[in-house]
Amino acid sequence: MSLITSSNKSSFKEWMREYRKMFGSDPIIKDYMGLVSKFLTSSQSGVTSDPNKPVNIVAWDTFDETVDLTGSLILGEYYYFPAIANDQVKIKNGSDIVTLDFDNDGKIRNKNLGDYVDIGDVRLTLRGIGGTLGQAGQGVSYAISPSATTVNEGVTITFTITTTNIANGTTVYWDTTGGVNAADFSDNAVSGNINVNNNTATFTRTLVNDLSLNQTEGTETFQIRVSDGTNIVATSPAITVNDTSYAGYTLTTSSTTPAEATTVTITLATANVPNGTTIYMRAVKNDGSEDYFDNADIGDRYQSVSVQNNSATWNIPITQDFINDAGEQFKVIAKTGGWWLPNPTVATSPVMTIQNQAFTIAAVPDKANPTEGETVTFSVSTTGIPDGTKLYYNINGVTVDANNVSSGTQDVHRWPNYFYVNNNASTFTLPIQQDFVVESDETFTVEILPQGSSTVIATSSTVTIDDLPYTVSITPNKTVITEGTAGRSPVVETITFSIATSGVPNGTKVRLYPVYVTGDATAGSSSAYTLVKDWRPDGDGYTETYQPSYYEVTVDNNAATKTFIIASDAVTEGTEVFKMEVRNTSGQVLLASSPNITITDSSYIGSRKTDKTFGPIRVMRDYGNASDVSDWYTICGLDKLPNNSKVAIFIDRSGSMTMATVQASYDLLMSKLQARNMDVIVKTNSQEDWISPFIGILDD
Repeated sequence: MSLITSSNKSSFKEWMREYRKMFGSDPIIKDYMGLVSKFLTSSQSGVTSDPNKPVNIVAWDTFDETVDLTGSLILGEYYYFPAIANDQVKIKNGSDIVTLDFDNDGKIRNKNLGDYVDIGDVRLTLRGIGGTLGQAGQGVSYAISPSATTVNEGVTITFTITTTNIANGTTVYWDTTGGVNAADFSDNAVSGNINVNNNTATFTRTLVNDLSLNQTEGTETFQIRVSDGTNIVATSPAITVNDTSYAGYTLTTSSTTPAEATTVTITLATANVPNGTTIYMRAVKNDGSEDYFDNADIGDRYQSVSVQNNSATWNIPITQDFINDAGEQFKVIAKTGGWWLPNPTVATSPVMTIQNQAFTIAAVPDKANPTEGETVTFSVSTTGIPDGTKLYYNINGVTVDANNVSSGTQDVHRWPNYFYVNNNASTFTLPIQQDFVVESDETFTVEILPQGSSTVIATSSTVTIDDLPYTVSITPNKTVITEGTAGRSPVVETITFSIATSGVPNGTKVRLYPVYVTGDATAGSSSAYTLVKDWRPDGDGYTETYQPSYYEVTVDNNAATKTFIIASDAVTEGTEVFKMEVRNTSGQVLLASSPNITITDSSYIGSRKTDKTFGPIRVMRDYGNASDVSDWYTICGLDKLPNNSKVAIFIDRSGSMTMATVQASYDLLMSKLQARNMDVIVKTNSQEDWISPFIGILDD
């Protein structure tokens, strides 16, 4: 066989096809040395070859044949593939198979000198010669090594990934496998990725002191695997983690038989627990249920504490519940994740049995027979009750005003309804209300109760309330009045009611109720709304358009007065008669009634006023558009008035009403009135009051 040259390469390839089997089963014809130096050197920059190395010929018989070169590729040697035009062969190296596809000239398609083909762990760099010549070299590889393979909990391990033939910026992926989980690492991560630069990359993993609860967990092992995104390409050696962190928890109590009204201290002792760790403690029933203990028996049912120097405390106030319930038992449990049941209990205290505290309470009134209008002060004396204890009281036997506002027919004011014990003593005062009701044998007692409980723990002696005799009268300064001119200034028509009493304490409030006898309202009606048109109180800030159903006055030195203005309502209604009743602050007890007062109807205008007409007449809005005007002149029949007449107009400006909404209609009216030399009076307001502005004007 002659040397391979550029001129005989084609005949050489055909010869190899024909006589391939003469060389045996080995796919490589070893150590063929020819005059190939000029073919192993290229003009392409950076592509050079060694002419003294043997050239191994890889031969195959048929198109797309698979040639197994596993273990046959030697790094640094040359391998020649005598492919004919448009030939194809599969090269196998280990588990990898790569297809070499050749062009018309027998060269690997779409490759240039210096390019390479990776076949498993071997990279063939294209060197030249008339067919396809490749030099075997190191292919892509990955390796990972940890900084240590045996470590303690809490340390940091550095992992170094080394590669060959990996482009800068290539992303590789890592994950964790073995006997650890996310909770074993400080960042809770068991996978990640990193970029390779200069064929190396490093990352760290920090193990935590996991403080296993009152038990050791033994050694743990894990490995880090590296992936190219598709396949696992490297795995670290196994790393052994020694169990060097251990948390211990113990609960003790300052007493297992704490007395009521004392404090029991719960002490948590820990081992290997970092400062600042939160532990959750709760007081529970001693029945294994972990249900909260009764809050009436202890001041706090749960508490979170922060461990400092492996210790923490919780002071639990033992409540004095004033109940003979000796033998109540509870205990304290500690948890690491929260108070709720699923979280593990790491410690339980000894069982504590609450001891009852003996006590006495007595509430004594300073008056056994108070009279209405007086006060009763109760002196409370105790034993066995700590300073600052809050106790409540109820009043039984009479009606009670809980808000102390002197209203209704209640007998006793009670506000507030609690007191505090200090130095085994306290006081509270109850005002006895004058309820203006004749009664007999009014008695009551005071019951003392603990905070948050309905159990009566003491009862006072009986107090008997005596009625306070009283008299009330009401007198008007006149019994006949004439509707006034409230729309003018000054106001001239008023009526004053004088209330005279006896036996009524200063500051007592009573109510004045106006009641119609005859008139335009139903006889006997006590609704103030029937009086809206006729009167209003002087100086109370009420307007003629609203009045309350009653008026309250305060009695001082057995006297009170109230003045009202009699208004002109511009309504013909005839004579009206009313009276004023005095009642207590609930309106339930009639205390006095005035004589009848007659209101003479002398204020009216309108259809009964000579040569006067009035509205109101409603019209549509035109928003200044002449095509939408309303003809007010015709609607009101102003054409029937003689020339030079006077016309009064009210325009409502309440809410969304403005002059702009009726400007076109207004302008049309003005033009017609001016044409007849009519004098126009225009009034506007936002209260929709079209009467008051014209009362004086129309009288002229």
